[in-house]
Formats: sequence, C-alpha cells, structure tokens
Amino acid sequence: MKKLVMTAIFFCGLALTGCKNESADKELSASGAERSTAIPEETTISEALNKKGRQIWYKVDEETSKDSKASVYVFKNNTLRVYSLGARGNLTIGDLSKMTDDEIIKTVQEMEILQLQDDINSKLSSYELSLSSIKQSKSKGYNPTGDTTKIEAVISALKEISASDFEIPAVKYSLNIESDSTGNNTETEEFIFTKNKVSLPIYTNGDDVGNNFNVTARVVQEKDETKLVFESGYSKFQIYDTWYSGLKMKSGDYFVTRDQNKDGSISFVLDQPGTKGVTVDE
Repeated sequence: MKKLVMTAIFFCGLALTGCKNESADKELSASGAERSTAIPEETTISEALNKKGRQIWYKVDEETSKDSKASVYVFKNNTLRVYSLGARGNLTIGDLSKMTDDEIIKTVQEMEILQLQDDINSKLSSYELSLSSIKQSKSKGYNPTGDTTKIEAVISALKEISASDFEIPAVKYSLNIESDSTGNNTETEEFIFTKNKVSLPIYTNGDDVGNNFNVTARVVQEKDETKLVFESGYSKFQIYDTWYSGLKMKSGDYFVTRDQNKDGSISFVLDQPGTKGVTVDE
C-alpha cells in the first residue's frame, strides 16, 4: 500500500517552550491511520549532534517526497564528514530509506571516489586538449600563450593520481544562535563548518584566471565556510516505512535523521541562549 508522506512543522513564537497546547496535539496521517504526535521530551540540536558515536543526518529538498534529493552528513564524536558527490550526487531520501546506515556510508564513500576520479579524468582531458591545440598553433607559425612544459608536467602528475589515494578527514563544526530583538530567545540557529576537498594539479595563465602552477595533489580546506540556518520549528515526515525527525531550514530544506523509535515520536528543537558550547549573535 502506498505510504502517505506528511510533513508537520510547528512554529512556537519567539521561544519553542512557549508553544500552545494544541500544537502538541496535532496529528499526522501515516498509512491511512491517524497517529498522535504529542511532543515527548524534546532534544536540542546541539545535544543531538554532539552525541557520542556515529549518527547520520540528511539535508533533504523542501518537497520531502521519496524523490527528494538528499545529502549525507555523518557525525562522529563532535566531528563531521560531508561527502562531495558532485554530479554523482543523485541519491534520494527514498533510496536512502531502504538502506542500513552501513550501506549508506559505503555507498557515499564509493560515489565520492567515483566523482573525484571523474574530476581527475576531466582535467586530464582538458589539459591534453590544450597542449595539442598549442602545439598545433605553433606548427602553423602562431605564438599562442601557455607554457607547454608546465602543461606537460600537470598532465604527467594527473596520470599518476588515483582517486582512491586520498583520505578526506572529518572537520569540526560550530553552532551559533541568532537571537530575537530581546536577545533572550532564539530566532534562528546556524550550523557552521568548512569542508575539506582534494586540490588537484593545476596550471593557469591569463589575466582572467591568474597564474597558477602546482603539480601536487593534496587535501586542503575550502576557502569559504558552509552555513546551514535552522528555523525555530521542528519537522517530521515518513518515507516508506521510515520516519524522519529534525528541523526546517531557512532555505526551505530539511535537516533530519532517522527516528530510531520508528514511530515519529522523536522531536528536535533549537538551542536557547545560554546553552553550553553554543555561541550567541556571533
């Protein structure tokens, strides 16, 4: 029987603890049956993310249907691993709901390696084409820009690289509250981190791209930080037999994890000013 996918989002004014009683009594429809969603003891997002051991969260497109695209965030002992899947990042929350946690980790690890190998092959083809073009122009008496020796060095370096050679480490993350006009209540909460990536050999020459030459592949930190902004509301929905609980993001997307109770009873809420380890208005 087709499962009915429902999303419930409850906004609780300036403070989550100020919700009216009727908000706690709203019901979700699951598989045609009415389910009570009275809020149990709530878990703050900082407490949830900082739990010991491994846990998997998902950033899900705002539709929250089985076909919604989903990114995988793996937390372990106060660190975060986000997998860079690029064009291969076509996993849906429906796909993921059918996998175990171990299967999910294995799948995204393999996809990330394949994507990195795609990037290596693409750069290699591009440099080989550029080298051929420069040599052809020179043979016709033209004087094209580009150092063929450096291009050949980059090509040689790329041929020596395998995507499976790299181990991308997890990163630290932080949480910051943006308070309301009084400074005493949470309006939004920011989840902030800077991803690691593999920097590949490169040669550029020109006013528009600058002069860069490097033949070493290495893991580096991205220049810009990533910031997910959570709104002051919580969300739950069901995909197939799996319930997900989490928070709605300001972008309209959702940040959720599997409900380990498997019944939609888990609730996550934003931190409030004064929470240990969470900054305010920074």
